[in-house]
Amino acid sequence: MNATLLERLARPAVASTTRAWRWPRLLALAATYLLASVALTWPVALDLAGAVPNFGDPLVVVWYLAWYAHALPGPPEVLLNPPIFAPFREALLFHDHLLAQGLLAWPLVRLTGNPVLAANLLLLASFVLAALGGFLLCQRFTGSLAAGGIVGLAVAFSPFRLAHLSHLNLLWLHWLPFALLFLERTLETRRRRDAGLLALFSNLLFFSSYNLAPLGALTLVLWTGVRLATEPRLWGGARHWRRLGLLLGTVGAVTFALHLPLGLRYLAVSERLGFTRTPDEIRTYSATPGDYLVVPPQNALLGRLTAPLRFPAWSERSLFPGLVVIAFALPGAFLALRQGGRARSVALALLVVALVMALVSLGLNTTSLPGLGLYTLLLDQLPALAGLRVPARAGGIVQLALALLAGFALAALLARLRRHSVLLAQGAALALAAGVGIESWSYPAGDAVPVWLGEAAIRLPTDAYPALGQNPTGVTPPGQEVAAWLARTPLPGAVVELPLLLHTERAWLESVRMLAATHHWRPLVNGSGAYRPALLVELSRQLTRFPAADTLAALTGLGVSHVVVHLASYPPAERTQLEAVLASAPLREVARFDDDRIYALEAVALAPATAVRLEVRAEQRGSAVIGTITLENSAPAPFVVPTGEVFRVAAGRASTAVTPPLLIPALGSAQVEFRLPGEHPTVTVRGPLLATPRMVPVRRS
Repeated sequence: MNATLLERLARPAVASTTRAWRWPRLLALAATYLLASVALTWPVALDLAGAVPNFGDPLVVVWYLAWYAHALPGPPEVLLNPPIFAPFREALLFHDHLLAQGLLAWPLVRLTGNPVLAANLLLLASFVLAALGGFLLCQRFTGSLAAGGIVGLAVAFSPFRLAHLSHLNLLWLHWLPFALLFLERTLETRRRRDAGLLALFSNLLFFSSYNLAPLGALTLVLWTGVRLATEPRLWGGARHWRRLGLLLGTVGAVTFALHLPLGLRYLAVSERLGFTRTPDEIRTYSATPGDYLVVPPQNALLGRLTAPLRFPAWSERSLFPGLVVIAFALPGAFLALRQGGRARSVALALLVVALVMALVSLGLNTTSLPGLGLYTLLLDQLPALAGLRVPARAGGIVQLALALLAGFALAALLARLRRHSVLLAQGAALALAAGVGIESWSYPAGDAVPVWLGEAAIRLPTDAYPALGQNPTGVTPPGQEVAAWLARTPLPGAVVELPLLLHTERAWLESVRMLAATHHWRPLVNGSGAYRPALLVELSRQLTRFPAADTLAALTGLGVSHVVVHLASYPPAERTQLEAVLASAPLREVARFDDDRIYALEAVALAPATAVRLEVRAEQRGSAVIGTITLENSAPAPFVVPTGEVFRVAAGRASTAVTPPLLIPALGSAQVEFRLPGEHPTVTVRGPLLATPRMVPVRRS
């Protein structure tokens, strides 16, 4: 009789998981969450088959789903080498791979031929599943259905998730509550079925996003450690420890084995192409404490109020947990800690996860918080975190932990009200759920940009997004005629569509060309992703002078056979000048469709690699080594540096990637510089034109 309120609430949580009412109520709850998803992401549901939430990353997501449907079933080498960013290999890994989403969407895309529909259904499903995961986890901890329902809404429709409406990879964090649920069941029951489901949901999470994998793994490890350290009931005897160790060890080993090949590929691509983020880039996308008060600007209730705190990178740094969560999280933690037993242990685990992830989210913005540079510490120990260019994304797990803590206080409040009046408790639960919905409501949540589909081609119509056709800083969508011509015409090499925007802030507009290319799947120099090969960025910069002789040589060296010029994408003055130059250029026009021109490149003589001499010099200047890599071409023809890797300069633990020059003129030279921190007697250089690593002595100035 001296059991406390939370003990009474917790008792039905375990038993209720097998009762007959569970599935009907879960289905009814899922239907309710689906309605909430439609309402709070409106106008996404307005045109599921023909529009995307906004312009940019959603187009990349649609392309990824289309590529998986096109390439599967097929060998991994085909899957990893989609026809974008030609001639670079393994271009699938230049972005978050979206493998789980692609596999789950594959049957639907093959059946309907519509990756837009699949992308939108996966988006809505992510909100429903996030809500169900939050509900199940909260209900297990508190035993309260009503509190679980409210927490599910808070988890699914947090400002973090609504700010990332364009990032399907991040929205699929919804698998983490399910992984935690079955980790919790495995710790308590030590059943193989629970361990199997833990492995299933953990791998769904990890295969949904390369960004989420290290954060999700760290969360599961922290949870396991804190729960075992703070609840003796889970210890059992030696036999229980051995069984638990065997189950968790098997899950860990299987997960590691499944992800090791892909992880090694990511690391190899990053090393080969120098895909690293500068400290300034990481700092831009690192959270500050003030970001935990920020919501997206389209938030109807708080968007304008938090505007003074909003940074330009607000879509990555809108980390406000919500008014309901803030109001109940601290009381919930207090009640659970005071309770003791399982409630205390769970609350401690949630607090540790929230604290660690909050510190990780601060990234490099810890100069005012000495000793709290957890992101830097983890980066030194875990190479996989190098792909996490946005530390602020760890804030999504902070919001999950705080919402679950709030569930304890919500359960206690509703139980207390129920003792006075069932109607009063039901009214309070509905009011709190409505409060979560009102504070989450954003209008419009997205732009509902229409996407045209036909004959497996995807493009944006010019009038769908005025900036594309009328703003000279935009990019005109490739016409259907261009895509059809490329599909039916045999081509000996790759295609590049101009203007190429990889060197500009509008590089994300290249996703339009990617989508149009799903009609023909020809190798395309254009592409959009989290990383862009530096050599193609330099090519993009040089192609502003197309068709200058050196640009034609560079394109030939990169295996490009055809150039598509979209004249409507150029400002009027540039267009007039370009048309005049094209008329006399050594190009062969093979097709013309309104403002689109297709040219075949004539062969250009290029120098062999044997004509190029490479020289490396390094000098110690203060606390850094400054050096140059010089390439001299002795041939009477230009030389195009082989693509596929960068120069990697290393000394001790310090290393840096140096992009080689795109082209070395005939009888000329090109030079690139590098800088390594610290004092070193020698540096080692690897890269193109070097059969073996070259060790270079460092001169003293």
